[in-house]
Amino acid sequence: MKLLRYRQPVGSIFDLLGTKEDDMTYALGFVASRSLEFASRLVQKVGGPSGVIKDGIVRLQEVDGDGRTDVEIEWPNRFNAVFEAKRGPWLPTAEQLAKYIPRLRANVAPIKRLVTVTNAPAAYASASLPNAIEEIPIAHLMWREVFHLARAAKPSEGNRNKALLDE
Repeated sequence: MKLLRYRQPVGSIFDLLGTKEDDMTYALGFVASRSLEFASRLVQKVGGPSGVIKDGIVRLQEVDGDGRTDVEIEWPNRFNAVFEAKRGPWLPTAEQLAKYIPRLRANVAPIKRLVTVTNAPAAYASASLPNAIEEIPIAHLMWREVFHLARAAKPSEGNRNKALLDE
């Protein structure tokens, strides 16, 4: 049976969220919280430690005095990253990314990252963004790369997470 939402086909559970920027980041955070293999690959891709670490925390829309994060992934005492995602090819500004520095500095993790996730090609992102802000490295991912990380994580997951990664 077909499922339509606003006359558009719904192909996956994530289509119910929508296609706005926040919806995309919610999906990213949800999948990272459910698939340790995906989260591990994502963290490693942006310069974090390798291997599956089970005690991680994924935070969505954390608000503090400096703003609101999209997604934050933390492996306590090991790794902390703030992900700033944009729908389309637009990059966040260095000023926007700098707002997350106090949050990252307050964390005791030895490896910290600012991560941008957009459709901008890597060459454009590296030419447009600084390599780091206050010594915290900036990594860039294209949404397409996130898709490939999800696909690569599938063989290591059980059936339920395989279906989630497919969606």
